[in-house]
Amino acid sequence: DGMLTDHTTGTGNGHYVSFDLAQCNYGSSCYGDLVSSDITPQGSQYCLHFYMSNLHSEYDKNTVLLEVVNVEENTSQLVASYVNNYNNIWTYFQQQLNILNHVFHLRFRSKMLINLLDDGAYNALDDVEFSLGECKSSGTTVVPISTPAPDTQLTCTFENGNLCGWRQDLADGRDWILSTGEIINSPLGPQVDYTTHLSGGHFIYIASTGPLSLVNLFSEVLESSDSGNCLSFSFYMHGTAPPFLKLFILK
Repeated sequence: DGMLTDHTTGTGNGHYVSFDLAQCNYGSSCYGDLVSSDITPQGSQYCLHFYMSNLHSEYDKNTVLLEVVNVEENTSQLVASYVNNYNNIWTYFQQQLNILNHVFHLRFRSKMLINLLDDGAYNALDDVEFSLGECKSSGTTVVPISTPAPDTQLTCTFENGNLCGWRQDLADGRDWILSTGEIINSPLGPQVDYTTHLSGGHFIYIASTGPLSLVNLFSEVLESSDSGNCLSFSFYMHGTAPPFLKLFILK
């Protein structure tokens, strides 16, 4: 159970950490810890950045706690308790930490009701960074490390607010809609986009309403390659019987 891809590379070959609670076989709940090395204070302000992915995340049932442990006194202080409203999506979190004047380490604690394990519940972390200084605004994300992309003829993340090389079919009577999770604001549609993992990120969507109808989206004219071509995209579907998504090559 867990994410099929990590956040850093966005591939199945990337790595992340998840809390293994599969061995819990006693009581109604159990926990797993991830502890940093000891840190000697170098300033009065710190910022912790990380990405978290979860399934069935809920307060008092499946949460991730952040604690600061005083190494010298062997005491701990609860800093925050995190839940993620987006299932199976890497979501960015940051936490401001102030007035740390003793040797300390950080502890992530995943606490979960055991019966949630039967439903595949999990908590995972990636791209954890602890830096000196004040946190930036909550809307700022850490840029992930990625491998260079191959040469492309048509690339569109929709973050520029246009269809960038794609066009609507004027004859089908409907259009794909450029939108964000903030605008849709519905449990039926995606609440964040794939590119930024934020509610303000852009994507295109079509809602299935009434009788089945075709809604086309055409690319610009592309050149074929003797070595072949590759089309990659991310998609989201909701419902027990979502409409078909078909790809055609027009010559």
